[in-house]
Amino acid sequence: MADELDLIRQRIDIVELIGQRMSLKKAGKYWKGLCPFHDDKDPSLTINQQLGRYKCWACGASGDIFNWVMETQRVDFKDALNILADQAGVQLKKANPKERSEREIYQQQMAAAQAFFRAQVEQSETARTYCDNRGLTKEVRDAWGLGYSPNVGEALAHELAKKKMSLSMAEKIFLVKNDTRGGYFDIFRGRLMVPIHDDRGKLVAYGGRIIGDGQPKYINSSDTPLFKKSRILYGMNRAKEAIREADQAVLVEGYMDVIACHMAGVKNAVANLGTAFTDEHAGLLKRWCSHVVILYDRDRAGQDAAMKTAATLIKANLKPLIAMPPEGDDPDSLLQRDGARAVMALVERAVSPMEQRLQLLRERLNPNKDEFWEEAAEALAIAATPMELERGVSALAGDLPGVSDRMAAMDMLRRMAVKAKRGQKAEERKASRAEEAPRRPKAAPVLTGLEKTVLKALVNPLTASSALAGVCGREPFHSPAAKALGESLAEVFPDGLPDEPVNVWIGRLPADAADMLMSIDESVGGQVTEEDLEAALTRLEANKQRAIRRQMLTGEADDETLKKISDQLRETKGW
Repeated sequence: MADELDLIRQRIDIVELIGQRMSLKKAGKYWKGLCPFHDDKDPSLTINQQLGRYKCWACGASGDIFNWVMETQRVDFKDALNILADQAGVQLKKANPKERSEREIYQQQMAAAQAFFRAQVEQSETARTYCDNRGLTKEVRDAWGLGYSPNVGEALAHELAKKKMSLSMAEKIFLVKNDTRGGYFDIFRGRLMVPIHDDRGKLVAYGGRIIGDGQPKYINSSDTPLFKKSRILYGMNRAKEAIREADQAVLVEGYMDVIACHMAGVKNAVANLGTAFTDEHAGLLKRWCSHVVILYDRDRAGQDAAMKTAATLIKANLKPLIAMPPEGDDPDSLLQRDGARAVMALVERAVSPMEQRLQLLRERLNPNKDEFWEEAAEALAIAATPMELERGVSALAGDLPGVSDRMAAMDMLRRMAVKAKRGQKAEERKASRAEEAPRRPKAAPVLTGLEKTVLKALVNPLTASSALAGVCGREPFHSPAAKALGESLAEVFPDGLPDEPVNVWIGRLPADAADMLMSIDESVGGQVTEEDLEAALTRLEANKQRAIRRQMLTGEADDETLKKISDQLRETKGW
């Protein structure tokens, strides 16, 4: 595992990695950008390319390429390792052969099911007719891997058994289910089958849309060893490059809407599956864009869900817009009835969450009712910018009862919005009390100038080995922070520094030690030469001897310390 981590660090440039999702500017020997971990107004994030580390000097976020992927993509270390290994072209050795074996079996069963469903859709006249009527041509079926599950109780189970595949394992990935007699039957029957891939293109689950009458209309896979619905967006594997190019995703409600959008030319459409939009979903989108258009159903449930999704996106520092289809329509029905242009126009007419709430409010309530203005104030309070607030205030001013002067009406509406905003913020503060405290930068360790010089020499390839020998052999440090770092270095590198770039070996140190070296590298200007290093070590050693004399003369040392001092004195020339 250590060799794999080192190889990944050698192949992944941290500046290129971070630059994939945010704008960076060169600042001397470092790179800087707006920190994504807090509401950063000035570039606070510093990336040290040589050390392979980043640090925000405002909120304290720091780490290496693995931390970056874990934090920005909201994944654990195992997933971050897989993501970076794929990017670096490193083949990982699985620590648990059993786990690898089971996963491979699951994937083989998925592939067998996909081949079966794909063959069935072309063999079934019922399935082909259904697809043709919905505009799902053979070209579309091939592109999206659409299939058909026969309306027979054990068709897939029989196919898997014929291939000597374990049906008990197939049950764990939501393909078949055990019956009361000990046999297995198909979960999907008489359905158009939609394969679901993760963002890296691996087949992880299925969804099924019934062909003809019957309930439920849709069946989506439950969570399995391959599939976590809170982390998967349908179509992401096909849409991510279009999302990156447009800096915008279009979020719809289901896989048929995704396919319809792509057929209409909206290639950046994706959907969450069988669950509410989650923080993990937002984190996945944030890897690829900063803007999201939400295109849900026009009914009350769909628009309420759109508002909740918008709030989740805003929390993730993404900018949402909401597109509202005509009542009773979705992208799929619009495409079939009015063509591709109707779907694209719908996305282009998306409005802000504030405008969406005001528009729906006018459709539902009369401005003569007090309830209308209570909700209007709540809508105005979510305006993203002062300019947007002014647009909303201006649009409502002429309808405010009892106020004939337009300017007075606008002023009153602004005050109503401010009051509602205060109430919303109070609720947000109340809700956040149970959440994790915000990041705060740790206080910088107190080091002497001489200690900084020695530690600065560690990150210069020309002096690193001499610096480590001095730190570990002469133990020159006095401050607790420098001593702790010296102990870490001695423990991790008992045989000296490896012949590797700094960004590789520094990753083996504890995070606090690596952060300290990065801070010193930035705060101490210039390069430290061998002469500078030796002079600093000599002076530190002299300071150490003076401290030893003082402890002995003042009687500050206990028995254990005295013994240690005595041993040190016997080894020191001139004493």
